[in-house]
Amino acid sequence: MQVTVFAMPIVIRGIAITICGVQTMIRAPRIMVYGVPIMVFALRIMIGASQIIHSAAQNITKRGEAMARSSFIPSKNKLFHIYLTNFVQIIQVKTSGASADWDFLDTAYVQELRAMLDKWTAAYEITLSPHTPIQTRERNQVRKEVEKYLRDFINEFVRYNRKITDSERDALGIPYRDLIITTIGGPVSQATADLGFPGVHLVELRKIRPVSGVLDDRSDYGVRIFYGLTGEATEEEAFRLTKPPKSGNDLPKSVFTRRKKYLFDFDGESGNTVYFCLRYENAKGEAGPFGPMLSAIIP
Repeated sequence: MQVTVFAMPIVIRGIAITICGVQTMIRAPRIMVYGVPIMVFALRIMIGASQIIHSAAQNITKRGEAMARSSFIPSKNKLFHIYLTNFVQIIQVKTSGASADWDFLDTAYVQELRAMLDKWTAAYEITLSPHTPIQTRERNQVRKEVEKYLRDFINEFVRYNRKITDSERDALGIPYRDLIITTIGGPVSQATADLGFPGVHLVELRKIRPVSGVLDDRSDYGVRIFYGLTGEATEEEAFRLTKPPKSGNDLPKSVFTRRKKYLFDFDGESGNTVYFCLRYENAKGEAGPFGPMLSAIIP
């Protein structure tokens, strides 16, 4: 909408410039050479503005379609009929009898809901066989009316009702919000990886993953890679390993990543041994246990 509002003045200006060019040619045919370029310029402005408006309209349409897809009520009439029929049947079962499970829901509202189902069924079934355009329009109008009533009914009596369980909402086909804050603790899995050698003095950790099991999808864990090199100390590498490390605590350097692979460039270290040890960490800095020690001779 904002793009359309921006583009409309451009179109108006283009029309005004076009009129100006025409007037120029009418009043002074000899200077038509000036009027034609003016009109060409104006047409280019209007074409560009129309493209902006068309693009904006497509974006609005796509957003509307995305919102429709995200709705829990089916958009297709056949699926809507199945959904509504199932919904009403469950409501009737839950509210019927002297010892009804949902005694908080007045039977008058249930009867209204049933009447809406009957109204929709009558309009829908007519269009299942050869029918007229008028009958199609009537069905669509009834669909809008019944769906609005259904949404209001759900929001007022079902979706936020504490007396209705999440499993019952699932049976009704209603999404629900998880109001219980779930705390994700620190990592407990060990991390490991495969070693690859894509080139001279290059060592890559590939397929970084848990040693066993899978991580919680809700976790925001990254991996800290501890590493150290053997060989003679240099100005760039003052800390060298003099003996094989026993754990990640014995490795002097580390990097943090959230990727599934990490490439190291050990330029000038070919022939030396590099050791790696990985562990998961979360955003709070809580760390899991070290994984197995990995080692390789740098190519």
